[in-house]
Amino acid sequence: MKNAEKTGRTGTVLRRVGASAVVLATVLGLSAAVNQVLSPDPVEATAQAPQTVLAAATGDLASRARLLAPAAGAKVAALATVLEQQNTALTPAGAHPPVARPASPSASSSSTGLPHLVEDAQASVADLLRQAQRETDGGLARLYTAAAQGRLEALRPLIPSGGPSPTDLLKPAPPAPPVSCASGTPTLAGVASAAPTTAGAAPQTSDAPSGPASSSAAVPTASPEAVDGTQAVLRAGRHLAYLYQVAEVRLDRDARAAADRFDAAVRKGGSEATAWLRATCATPSVPEAGYELPTSFLKDPATGLGAVEEERANASLDLVAVSDGGLRAWAMSQYLESGARARHWVPDTGSGQALPGIPAAVTPAPSGTPAPSGTPAPSATPSPASR
Repeated sequence: MKNAEKTGRTGTVLRRVGASAVVLATVLGLSAAVNQVLSPDPVEATAQAPQTVLAAATGDLASRARLLAPAAGAKVAALATVLEQQNTALTPAGAHPPVARPASPSASSSSTGLPHLVEDAQASVADLLRQAQRETDGGLARLYTAAAQGRLEALRPLIPSGGPSPTDLLKPAPPAPPVSCASGTPTLAGVASAAPTTAGAAPQTSDAPSGPASSSAAVPTASPEAVDGTQAVLRAGRHLAYLYQVAEVRLDRDARAAADRFDAAVRKGGSEATAWLRATCATPSVPEAGYELPTSFLKDPATGLGAVEEERANASLDLVAVSDGGLRAWAMSQYLESGARARHWVPDTGSGQALPGIPAAVTPAPSGTPAPSGTPAPSATPSPASR
C-alpha cells in the first residue's frame, strides 16, 4: 500500500515536471522569436544600409591615415583630413562618426602600412562609384560621386605614375538596344558618336545619333529635371568647345595638343547629350551665336579653360542627382572627366576639397534635387553677338 502511494506521488511529480518543461520550452521559443524580430541578423541589417557601411569604411581609412601621417608626411596628412571630412559627410543623420582608433606602436612603423592604405583607399573609390550608380536616392548618388572624386584626388600624390583615372574605376552601365523618340523611351546605345569638328565658329552640335546608354526598364520616361540637367551639361560643353577653339592659337605646342584632345572629348559629350535629348522627344537648346570673352581669358587661356571645365563638372554632378540608369552613369563620367581636365589646366583646382562640386556651406543630405553648385567661375559669358 505504501509502495502504491509512493508510486502515485512520483508519477504526479513527474507529470508536473513534464508540464513545466513544456511551458518553459514554449516561453523560450517565444522569447527567441521575439528577439529575432527585434534584433535582426547583423549582416542583413548592414546590407540594408550601404551609407552606414561606406561611412564606417571611410572612418577606418581616416584613422589609418592619421596614424601613418606623422611618419609618412604631409601628403598622407592631407589624405587623412579629406577622409575625416568625408566620414562626417557620409555618416547618416543622427549617427556619430566612429572615434579614431588608439595609436598602435606597429601601425606607423610597418613598412607595408602606407601601400596597403593606398590600395584600400583606391578600392573604396570604386565602392563609392558602384553605390552611386545603383543608389535610389539622387542626393546620396551625388554625394558618393563627389566623395569618390575628392578621395582619388587626395590619393593622386601617393599613386605611382600611370595609376587608374577616375573613369577607369567607373563601371559602365549595361548597354541597351537603340530606340527612337517615337518609342517613348529615352534609351540610346550601340551607335557611333559624331566625329569632332574643327570649325572656327561657335560649336554646333552634330546630328549624328549617339548618347548615354540607359535601360528602358530603368528609365521608362525622362523626368523634366533630367532633361533640364542634360541641357545644362550641353550648354556648358558648347561654351567650353568654343573656348578651346579660341585658346588654340594662344597656347604652346604641347598645350595645344592637349587642348585638341580635350576639345574632341567635350564635343563627343555634346553629341551624346543631344542624342539623348532627342530620344526623349526634347528639343536641344539652341547654340549661342558666340561668346563674349574677358580680357583675362585672352591673357591666360589655361586658367579660363580650367574654370569652365569646372563649371561643366558641376553641371554634370547636378545631373547625377536627378537621373538614374545609363544617364546617371554618363553624368558621372562627364563629371570625373571634366574635373580631371580642369586640374590639367589649373593643378590646384579643387585641391584639398573633400567633395568637389558640393559647396562647403551645404551639408550633403539625401535629396532628389541637387544643391546649387556654387558661384559660377569667372569666364566667358554668352552673348548674342558673334566673336
